Amino acid sequence: MIKNSRFVLMEHIIKNTSHYDIRFKVDKNKWESFAIIKGIPTENKKTLAVRTKIHKQASALFTGKIKDGKITRIDHGSCEVLKYGKRHIAIKFHGSQLEGLYHFINIKNKEDQYLFFKGKLK
Repeated sequence: MIKNSRFVLMEHIIKNTSHYDIRFKVDKNKWESFAIIKGIPTENKKTLAVRTKIHKQASALFTGKIKDGKITRIDHGSCEVLKYGKRHIAIKFHGSQLEGLYHFINIKNKEDQYLFFKGKLK
């Protein structure tokens, strides 16, 4: 499966904490969303990604003030969804900060938790 799509990388600040949200379009008005807790991983690093709800486009692209915080877009661009399954998602991002092939691998027995890392497609 190769599907050309779009993505946004958001910084989500609530009170004194922050995390990143990666959202990518999976259908006409549906965007998949993952909260990246400890930053975007570089080569040979893995981090936790928590799958959140599917967003409609207006919500997925929203930036501005929210209750107790704000959402800021820090990158966006095109992407290629190479694999889109319940246990493994592989996406090649073409952004200014998020560039290259990344994987979301579901952690066994943790429905919405994934290892997120940069790497090659096997």
